[in-house]
Amino acid sequence: MREKIAQDFQNPPDRFKMRWLSLGFSENWRGVVDGLWERGYRGIISNVSFNSRYLRDEAEFDRLKEVYAYAKERGMALWIYDEYQWPSGKAFGQVLEGHPEFRAKGIEHHRLTGDGGTAEYRLVENDIAVRQAFLTDAEGERALEVGTGNLSVAASGRWTLDVYVLRYTYDDVEDPADFRTLEDVDLLNPAAVERFIDLTYQKYRDEFGRDFGEIEAFFTDEPQLGNRGMTSYAVWTERLEEAFEEKYGHPLDWRPVFSGFTVEEKRERIRYYSLVGELFRKSYTGPITRWCEDNGTASSGHFLFEENMNDHIETYGGDFLQLVGGMTIPGLDLLWVDPVHLLSDTNIGSYMAARYVVSAAKNAGKRDVMVEWNPAPVPTNEEFQADVIGTSLGGAALTRLWGVTVYNVIDHLHSYTVEENNRLNDTIARMSSILEGADESSDTALFYPIATMQGYHNADADHSSSTSRGTEATDRNAKYAKLCLNLLERGLLYTVLDDHSIAGASVTEDGCLLVGNGVYRTVILAWAETVSKAALNTLSQFADRGGRVIFIGDIPSFSADPYAEETGADERVAALAQKLAEGHFFARAGTTALDEITAHAFRRMNVEVPAGSSPDGLFSGDFHTEERDITFLVNSRSEPKNVTLTFVDGYTGPSLICFPASGESEERTGVVSVTLPPYEGAFVLREADNRTEYSVVYTGQAEDEQDDAASARKDNGVFPVLPIVGAALAGVGLAAAVILSSKRRKAERRD
Repeated sequence: MREKIAQDFQNPPDRFKMRWLSLGFSENWRGVVDGLWERGYRGIISNVSFNSRYLRDEAEFDRLKEVYAYAKERGMALWIYDEYQWPSGKAFGQVLEGHPEFRAKGIEHHRLTGDGGTAEYRLVENDIAVRQAFLTDAEGERALEVGTGNLSVAASGRWTLDVYVLRYTYDDVEDPADFRTLEDVDLLNPAAVERFIDLTYQKYRDEFGRDFGEIEAFFTDEPQLGNRGMTSYAVWTERLEEAFEEKYGHPLDWRPVFSGFTVEEKRERIRYYSLVGELFRKSYTGPITRWCEDNGTASSGHFLFEENMNDHIETYGGDFLQLVGGMTIPGLDLLWVDPVHLLSDTNIGSYMAARYVVSAAKNAGKRDVMVEWNPAPVPTNEEFQADVIGTSLGGAALTRLWGVTVYNVIDHLHSYTVEENNRLNDTIARMSSILEGADESSDTALFYPIATMQGYHNADADHSSSTSRGTEATDRNAKYAKLCLNLLERGLLYTVLDDHSIAGASVTEDGCLLVGNGVYRTVILAWAETVSKAALNTLSQFADRGGRVIFIGDIPSFSADPYAEETGADERVAALAQKLAEGHFFARAGTTALDEITAHAFRRMNVEVPAGSSPDGLFSGDFHTEERDITFLVNSRSEPKNVTLTFVDGYTGPSLICFPASGESEERTGVVSVTLPPYEGAFVLREADNRTEYSVVYTGQAEDEQDDAASARKDNGVFPVLPIVGAALAGVGLAAAVILSSKRRKAERRD
């Protein structure tokens, strides 16, 4: 087996190499494709050319089909990019042609003050109607009757008038030739997204005909709701208020969406943002993925600003993990690829984005994760310019360690030489040849406190990741990101678990939590004020059987359930959380908490550096297949690192050491000493029988609505997140791919 591994590693399959995002082809397309092949690229993501007849020019479709036929003959993978530049969902303005009802709309909050006389609000351009209004004056606060016209009411004494106005989001002037000026589409409206699919996806399907079967995936790019960076503003769609009342049993009050921090005001925001997120999943991700998979291809691409929970809320409403996990191939983008930027907790494109998206895929039982790799969007990137190929190799090693499997490159600055392109392609392919079919062995999970963040995300304030306002929401996000980096620095490839995933997880008799492709013995709740009763019930069952639940910063004190104030769920959640937190609560993410987590976390190897050397910049992670154990080390710094490795379980037999940048491999016995060149990684492999079974004693059920696919699987009597791949017990190194149903079954492998 070692000989075959070494051979495949030296000459990895082309399918692991990067794809080029071309955004159209000119008449000299043959030379372009040949040039990409010469640089080691083995795939293309493109579209009909961007011109005034976008999607309407038959000649452009004919050219693209010719390009793709030639690329396919050369053995290149084929994807389609779904928009005229970005953000996706507009079809270069065609979605709105003849359909003004699809224009994006929102609620804007205005606060006016005065002393006596008349309190009034007069509609301005783009205003549609006042949805709610409240006057506070000498007589107290009262709701005002609203209609479709201006608002005017007599007031006594000093007064404040809060008006919540429905208006069109876009208030600029469109330039039909400039995609950046085009009006936003209401992507919460299923009919608008259906029109986008018909204009774009179905158009490519019709034009390619029988050749459409060669298209591997569609790439959607940064769809959004039009409210990015806006304060005193919240998104709206037709029937949103009706859907809110149907779901929660009372009318939507816009006041707590914008301000207030009582438990019930926070919970109303949680309800609102959760509904927006649910509508976006059902209107956008769900239909596009269903269309793709029904037509024999895959959905992929990425959303906007994956790194920051405030952006998750503002840009798409709620649970980003459920949203991106609904893609066939979940994705992210990186605007810089050097390690300095990837390890920054404030950068756009970082470890936070990677681990959020990888976690979403893992929770959904998926193995592929796409990255839009943008080496140098800003030429003044000093770290990148100092060592273009070195920092790129370091970024590739880090992102592959963190779980990225598919690399789509957009590099219009042409940052790399032909030699550098091939080196980068070969390195990525070698890493993937080792990790193909492997699962992460880490047994540490981190709760995604999005409901807590929704509770603090009042629409009147600016919580943007591009600002440092010091709001409670931004401060909590920063602390959470720092904890995530600390875990990675300690070699723990944590998985982020959202409330839905925990609530519907299974618990084994020996204290493992089973979710998707992961098995966990430790779950960390950090800065989470609220969690659903269903999720906490699962965690209680988990802890009763030996699982570890660790709280940092907060102990949940109220329930995220929509009807918690009526059912007594607040008291139940508070009591359960207090019980679970006994002996495992830390006021902040200090050394004590990290030591506690690390001491009980699975690690296959001890990593040591010589006396006087620093381990800073060293990252590692453990993986497994059915046949072997894998430890992956990455040096993210510009100087070499000498490292000594010993197996935690005392193993001293043969190991295979593989260096992806050079393609070299060698066999060692006993203690492993390696020198990691600057920005490079190394694998340590040993043979192992990693097949096992789990005996499930508890399977939870999320109280909130599950996605359609999970619901269908439940109806068939099968555990909803499949397959389960076992992580090791500490120091033992046992793992498996198992499929769970109502009966315990023998391990089965899914290729």
